[in-house]
Amino acid sequence: MNLGVFWSLSDSSYYDDVIKYWDEDAWRKYFSEDLGNLYRSCGEVAAISEFLKDKVDNRLLSEVLNEESLSKVLLGGLKEDGTYDENGLAVFCNRFFGTWIDRFDEFIGRLKAGMSQQEAVEGLTGTCKSTAFLDALSKVSGSLEYIVRQLDAKNFVKIETSKIDVEEIVKDPKAICEKVREFIQTCLSASPNYNPYTFFITSLYRITRKYLEFAYPRLKDEATFNFIRELLGLSEIITPQAPNERIVREYTVWGFTKGSVGCEIVENLVNSIWDLTELDIVQKYFNVKSERKIYLERAIKAWEKIAPRGKDWSDVIKFIYDVGSSNYSSKWGVFRLDNPGSYPYMIDIRVHFNLTLSGIILGWGEHTVLFTKFMDYISPQLFLNIGLVDKGYYDKSINWWVML
Repeated sequence: MNLGVFWSLSDSSYYDDVIKYWDEDAWRKYFSEDLGNLYRSCGEVAAISEFLKDKVDNRLLSEVLNEESLSKVLLGGLKEDGTYDENGLAVFCNRFFGTWIDRFDEFIGRLKAGMSQQEAVEGLTGTCKSTAFLDALSKVSGSLEYIVRQLDAKNFVKIETSKIDVEEIVKDPKAICEKVREFIQTCLSASPNYNPYTFFITSLYRITRKYLEFAYPRLKDEATFNFIRELLGLSEIITPQAPNERIVREYTVWGFTKGSVGCEIVENLVNSIWDLTELDIVQKYFNVKSERKIYLERAIKAWEKIAPRGKDWSDVIKFIYDVGSSNYSSKWGVFRLDNPGSYPYMIDIRVHFNLTLSGIILGWGEHTVLFTKFMDYISPQLFLNIGLVDKGYYDKSINWWVML
């Protein structure tokens, strides 16, 4: 399902029609199927990698090439002129799994000199090195391992691995490519660009109770809120001090603390998946585009439609300009988005790390603004993770990123 339309911020009932976030069974299905399928696919691709490394690395080519399947892994696509077909199995396995022939140039030189293949491999060995793809696979897998352990410890759902006959798969060149394709597809299926439950989790990374309940009305029910709080690991991040209980409740900033399931998904799993989609070989072989770029473009378009504007917000905007400083970082926010300043319709990007919250007044030196109004301005950006508010390094200090 393409959730390109999954960016409505003006209808408070929209997400209730798309995500059953109040339903325990829906969450069990998400973890056991959406993330579970990815977890199992990770294990299958990792098993192929381990098998190839065991069979190829530091082994004499004369032994390796005796096995037809391994011969295809190292020589599949080799042409008479000593070059490889870019679409052949050998090049594919080299780029994804790191398999190759040590002293390759010498091997090709021998063939060009007229030696038989049996003579050309004499004294040469296979090699298997790490690749950018395997590094990305390891990060996705490591994040999922942590999530699976946490869910098991909560007795919420148990996610099992799958067993495959790697030797049979390696015999079929198409099967190797298919297992990689399945892994990439399950990664995309878990991305917040397409998966409503992953999107829901990312939207809670830092958010006020007021905006949380606006986007997800059923979270007004304390039992539902506490269920999500316990499952994903929501905690109070910033609490304003005021004699009015409603203001304190509505403008407390909630979010995920380190070690929680929610934090692991937002900070590590999603970023690892998006890093994978930015690999040249993944984009080339599987026609995949950068999920990070897709997200940023959609998020900015969604925010622009409802961004607070006009005289009513002039004090907040002035405050941001007064205390902010231009941000020239190449990456932006928790998702490490490309700097939105490269987009022509952005006026400016500001960042400041030493604001102080006193009661409900946010300030820096002589510059002040109501924390409640500032949060109303930035809340849509927090929901989309193109802005950030977080507890600072010092008592009562606040870190923030905001677009104008």
